[in-house]
This record gives sequence, C-alpha cells and structure tokens, in this order.
Amino acid sequence: MWKTRKLKILIFYLLLLYYNQIMRNYFIRAKEFILDTLFPKFCLNCGREGAYLCQDCFYLIDILKVQYCPFCFRPKPVFDGKTCILCRDKKALSGLFCASSYEDRIIKKIMSQFKREPYLKELRGPLAELIIAHFLNLEIDLVSFFNENTILIPVPIDIRKMRLQGFSQSEEIAKRLSVFLNIPVYSNVLIKIKNTDIREKNIEESFRCENQRIIKDKRILLIEDVFTMDLKMEESASVLKRSGAKEIWGVAVCRGL
Repeated sequence: MWKTRKLKILIFYLLLLYYNQIMRNYFIRAKEFILDTLFPKFCLNCGREGAYLCQDCFYLIDILKVQYCPFCFRPKPVFDGKTCILCRDKKALSGLFCASSYEDRIIKKIMSQFKREPYLKELRGPLAELIIAHFLNLEIDLVSFFNENTILIPVPIDIRKMRLQGFSQSEEIAKRLSVFLNIPVYSNVLIKIKNTDIREKNIEESFRCENQRIIKDKRILLIEDVFTMDLKMEESASVLKRSGAKEIWGVAVCRGL
C-alpha cells in the first residue's frame, strides 16, 4: 500500500513538471508572438519581415571553407587548421575557426547591430549558425573533434560593457553553440579583472582563471564575436594554458583587421 502511494505521488509530481513545462513554453511562444506583432523584425540586409537575418541573405554570406593562421599579418591558409609552424611555438592558441570576414557586406551590417546600439541579442542564433556552417564547410569530423573532452568558454567583457549592453556577445554565441554541438559552456572560468581596451598593449594580467579543475586536460573552444589582430584572445588562451588546459582553439564569427 505504501509503495502504491509513493508511485502515485511520483506520477503526480512528474505530471506537474510536465504541465509546468507546457505552460512555460506556451507563455514563451505567446510572448514572442505579441512582441513580433507589436515590434516586427526585419532583415538587416534586405528589409524582409520575419527575422533580423532572413534565410536568403544568410546564404549570400561568404562562409570560409579553409582556416587561416591567427597571427600571420597576411592571412595564411593552414590545411591542418593549426597555428602555422612559424607562429605556434610563441603562441598559446592551437588554431582558429572564423566563419567569415568582417569585410563581408552583410556580416558588417549585422555585427554593427550586435556589437553596438541597439545591441540586438536575437542575432546570437544566426551568428552561431554561421559558425556551424563554417565547421561543415571544413568537413571536419564533428563527433571526434567536439567530444566529451571539449568545453566552450566565452572571452569575458568588463563590467562597464556588460552594464551598457545588458549581455555579453561572446557568451550568448557560446550558449547557442553549446546547444548545436551538445557540449557544455562555462562562463565562470575565465574572468576579466582589469578594464582594458582590446587594442591596448597592457592587456597582460587582465584575465584570471577560476575553477581550474574544470579545464584540466580539456580541449577548449574560446568563443569571441570578432577576432582582430589584438592580444585579447591570445592572452585569454595563455591564462587557460597555464592553468592546465590541453589545447585552446579560437572560435569567432568573423575576422577583422
């Protein structure tokens, strides 16, 4: 009799959870419907209603089919994906994935709305999809490369930018990639402790690694929105490397100058 009662309580609890999930999804869809009705979205490139980046314009973006050395001033193709032989001994980044170039006309339009006012957070989805499309263009074995030993870590921004923007671009992209790739994202590992501009030379000691046990012997995908010829991602990679990470790969939507 006691077992029957426990079973009924368990079934009731599971049904309650299921009901709450259904209602939560319903209210989310209702909220999105109301917002889309009152504030419709228009493609930032062609102006078509429905999304900030429509499907047709997505396919117009030139998505890279090769990888380049992150550090060579003139982009050098690297067919194994790794930082070139001339640079790798001096650098912490193992290699770089960049979906496109900042010089692409459509990329420039959408990134300006993502990184500057009005800070369109909804663009995180299409931008993460561009990175996935880049992975597929490279024809890499996603299952073996993005295995259980791989984690995502976003390059952090300082508190001033977080307050101004309301969110971190790299963290939002990392969250979407986590869903696509089914690997965990950790936003509490790499912490920015000094406010510096990305082009400043005093970027050293701007980051600290916490929860080092999480990254020990791990392959890390270090997520950034735009990769430029600055020290931010490399300094982040150096901190993670010294803290026990096995290898660090940069991942960005596009590469700027």
